[in-house]
Amino acid sequence: MSGVLGVFLTGKGDQELEDMAEPLSYRGSKLIQQKGADFALGTLIWGKESGYDGPPLVLEGYCRDKMTGKLLDKKELDKRYWEQGPLMLHGVEGEFILALYNGPDDFLLARDRMGVKSLYYARTDNSFYFAPEFKALLGQEGEIDEFPPGHYYHPREGLTRYFKWPDQHAGPPIGELDNEIKRLRLLLEEEVRLMTSTGSRWGLYLSGGLDSSVVAFLAAEIYEEPVDVFTVGVRGSEDIEFAREVAERIGARHHVYTYDLEEMLEVVPRVIYPLESFDSAFVRSSIPNYLAAQMARQHEMQVMLTGEGSDEIFAGYEYLKDIDSPRKINNELHKLVRKMHGTGLERVNRMNAAFGMECRLPFLGQRLVERAMNYPLEWKLKGRAEGVDKWILRECFAGDLEEVAWREKQQFDQGSGSSGLLENHANRIISDEEYEREKEEAEVAIRSKEELMYYRIFLEYFPPEVAPLVGRWVSTG
Repeated sequence: MSGVLGVFLTGKGDQELEDMAEPLSYRGSKLIQQKGADFALGTLIWGKESGYDGPPLVLEGYCRDKMTGKLLDKKELDKRYWEQGPLMLHGVEGEFILALYNGPDDFLLARDRMGVKSLYYARTDNSFYFAPEFKALLGQEGEIDEFPPGHYYHPREGLTRYFKWPDQHAGPPIGELDNEIKRLRLLLEEEVRLMTSTGSRWGLYLSGGLDSSVVAFLAAEIYEEPVDVFTVGVRGSEDIEFAREVAERIGARHHVYTYDLEEMLEVVPRVIYPLESFDSAFVRSSIPNYLAAQMARQHEMQVMLTGEGSDEIFAGYEYLKDIDSPRKINNELHKLVRKMHGTGLERVNRMNAAFGMECRLPFLGQRLVERAMNYPLEWKLKGRAEGVDKWILRECFAGDLEEVAWREKQQFDQGSGSSGLLENHANRIISDEEYEREKEEAEVAIRSKEELMYYRIFLEYFPPEVAPLVGRWVSTG
């Protein structure tokens, strides 16, 4: 299951739901519906998965108790809602879209705190639609908008924030460095354990960088059986070689796929359609994600873990070293965390959903994020301009992952060997005159010939008026 959608306050719900589900068929081959006179809720599923026969409620992803970490099934979520109403969300964490219906003046739609799951909505005076991708809403009434992370909608309260990031240094108290290194390892181990406690077949993406290697190493420590890890890249790329060393060290079943420029060009339209973006960095970095997800699905994986999110909480981006004050760097990190739902999280979520899979992110467990965001900056950027990024994470696993612990960070498309290939191709096929003319005509800023190449494909699928909904990969400062 990798998609839920719904219609509230309309008598045409079931037909509208089927129309909305049609362009999302890659998320599931079958639409399970719960419907009544003025609502319809749908879940896209694969294979022989069964529907839910309880009260009208759909869940994409997972919810767990904030204090105990216990997974909450639909029956327990419904019970909590009856007891607490929307306030129940304060005691829930996870990666989810949750919707339930009790009547025209009592229904709920909620998105997880980080915004790992994508969500859009449209409403009029007498209808309310929601779906995980805006393409599903294009034929419906009302203006389409992104549903913000950490919010819920209830007809008596409107759109309401239930989670706000604590102000800088207002999170949990931080202890001595040695103790915090031990605690960081325990928190990460707990997140990996919780996220792999599933009845679904699961695996891990292993890029060969620090973050995915940490997740794979911890999973291999937890389980006696070899874990499945998946690596993609251009033949001879650095990522593949580093990933191979890590996979051998942890005794994993290593699945590797190599590709070239011709295959990248072939899959670009298949990436842009579920990604719903033309941003050059976004599309380019999604191609390895797409090919890795395709390989994982071929091996019948249903849930995949990744190292996404570490760069935002541990200051892993190179440009941060050029910012001239610790206060400004910390402000930038907080902005990155708050805005990543529109970039990196959307990329990993959409590329896995394109194959009906769920992606989970151990680095973005709530307790871990709030604690790590409160670390002193010198634990993240050691030595500043000439220093080491993600220092505390590297130090935490230096003894276990010596192959990659001090490896210089690279973007996924750089390490996989695909960086520059598409840019050079676009520069060859698009003239300066074409670029200047089409850039002026576009509804949004087009910043390179490579981006124009993607924008042309985007317009084959989507009307230009939805272009402003697209997340843009830029620094927030």
